[in-house]
Amino acid sequence: RRHPMLSQLIAIAIAEKKPAEVLEWYDRRAREPHSGHRIDDDAVAEAVQAFAPERSVEIWKAMAEDLIAVVKPSAYKDAARYLRKAERVVQRMKMDNEWRQYLQTLRQQHFRKRRLLEILNEFD
Repeated sequence: RRHPMLSQLIAIAIAEKKPAEVLEWYDRRAREPHSGHRIDDDAVAEAVQAFAPERSVEIWKAMAEDLIAVVKPSAYKDAARYLRKAERVVQRMKMDNEWRQYLQTLRQQHFRKRRLLEILNEFD
């Protein structure tokens, strides 16, 4: 193979508790679309949340937004799980205003998705 198995390299870096390496390989994966097996974005976000909390939040928000785009109530519940993880990190970073603004933006973008709005309202 031409490309390293980035998913395996990420898994090794996670196991070795090396968040800088996790992000290095994770970012490389983004630049190389055919870089091996599927990567567990949630595991990456968990592994780097103390080292790079902004990146964790960014990853979880992207995961939630991908699920919201599925337009199914069960996907909205899964999205809420990632949003809750992001919310905990945001609270530790004391960025509550930005978080509320983000949730408001989601509400505005998806105002027709009644079930999603019900879930988002649980964050208040």
